[in-house]
Amino acid sequence: MRTDKIAIDAELKKRESIRDQILLMCPELAEDDEVLTDTLDGETDIDEIVITLAKAIKEREASKAACKELARMYSDRAARMDKTAAGMKELIAWTLQRAGKKSVKHLLGTVSWRPLEDKVVIVDKEPGVADPMFVSERTVVEYDIEKVKAHLEDAIDAGIAVIQNDRKSVTIRI
Repeated sequence: MRTDKIAIDAELKKRESIRDQILLMCPELAEDDEVLTDTLDGETDIDEIVITLAKAIKEREASKAACKELARMYSDRAARMDKTAAGMKELIAWTLQRAGKKSVKHLLGTVSWRPLEDKVVIVDKEPGVADPMFVSERTVVEYDIEKVKAHLEDAIDAGIAVIQNDRKSVTIRI
């Protein structure tokens, strides 16, 4: 059974036509809506179309919920894979550093590591309450990383950031 707008419109026109024919043959049914409606329901598929559409809506709502759950599961899985890969890179860097090597060459490719520069990491995410000395104003108020870094290097703790050191980068070329 078709449930598109054209098919529904045709079914409604059929219903109106049958209604008009019934009322021509039996004008007394004009005052008895219940009998007329029952007769029309038996001759047309409007109820069936509405129920079919309602079922389709419920199926799509269930599918949407299932898709959202799958997306959440896959997102969680991808995050776990990222975390595992990051741990493996740390393990490669640690292994190569302990072995006194910068890289390993293989037929499949090269794996290497290098130390990275220290990085300032803001731990206070509310720059609105920070000392104005460390803030640069743009469209959004944010910390001026260079000023914060200079103070941290001078051993002045502003309580808003730390310097991350001992950072490493692992490169895998295949």
